[in-house]
Amino acid sequence: MREIKFRGKSKLPAEDMKMLGIEHDNSWVYGYYVDGYIVGPVVESTEEYIALEWWCPVHRETVGQYTGLNDKNGREIYTGDIVRARHTSPLSGKKIVDHYKVTLARSTLYKMIHSSGQPRWNKLLFMHHERVELIGNIHDNPELMRS
Repeated sequence: MREIKFRGKSKLPAEDMKMLGIEHDNSWVYGYYVDGYIVGPVVESTEEYIALEWWCPVHRETVGQYTGLNDKNGREIYTGDIVRARHTSPLSGKKIVDHYKVTLARSTLYKMIHSSGQPRWNKLLFMHHERVELIGNIHDNPELMRS
């Protein structure tokens, strides 16, 4: 079973996150997603309340879910990421390098959107993860999806 985890771009300035003890990667925070917030682990709970270690408001449009897949360098791939895939054309035998946006199609099936805008259902591409490399995401690097 894959780990359920999310990431989102924080609405808080980096200085505020540091002061609050919220770890981040260039304003990206990782954890569980609850209605506009990425939240940290539960530190205490009873039948009456739940206390979280931290919570951080995020831009909803930037929230991505972990796919359970990693690239050739072991980096986690989230929906909204852009990956570079190297493969060989079955027709010509030529080496091809393409960029794809990773999206969630159904609960565990991921759709790859080619830089041309054409959808490709290609979980098989990830079976050869040594050919897939995370190169950015659609929020920080939209230029990577332009043909």
